[in-house]
Amino acid sequence: MLVMLVSSCQADLGKEVRVLLNWSGVGAAKLSSVVNKHDSGKHGLEGDFAKAHAFQLTDIPADLFVEKGAAVSDWRVFPIQDEVLSGALHLAIGMRDSDSVMWIPKAADLTSPRYRVHFHELTFYSTHCEYVRVFIIDTEKKILYTLERKV
Repeated sequence: MLVMLVSSCQADLGKEVRVLLNWSGVGAAKLSSVVNKHDSGKHGLEGDFAKAHAFQLTDIPADLFVEKGAAVSDWRVFPIQDEVLSGALHLAIGMRDSDSVMWIPKAADLTSPRYRVHFHELTFYSTHCEYVRVFIIDTEKKILYTLERKV
C-alpha cells in the first residue's frame, strides 16, 4: 500500500488530485491529506486498469448533498436501487479483490447511511458497464474515496 501525505496548500497539490476533488464537488480547499493511492497501470490489449484514492477532508461542504433548485443532488444514499448503477458500483468496488486496495470500503459496509455515492462517469458496451468513475464519501470519517476502473 502506497501511503502519501500531501500538504493542504493548493500549490503542493498534484493536478490529478485537484481535478478529482473538483469533480466530486468537494473542492481542493477541503483536502487535509491524501491517505491512500492505488494505480494498477494498464493491462492487456484493451488497457484495463484500476485507480483509487482516499482523501482525508477537513470537512464536507454544507451544501454538497443539498438539491439545488430543480436539480436533484448528484449524491445518492445507499442502498442503490437502480440495477444499472448498482452494477457499475460493483465494478468499481470489485478492485478491492486486490490486496493493495483493502482500504476501500467493502460493498456490505456501503449499506450504512454514513456513506454517499456520486456516479461521475459510466461507459457501457451494450448492457455491460466497462468503465466507471465514482466518488464515495464516508460522512463520519470525512474521507472521500475516488474509484476508477476499466475492464
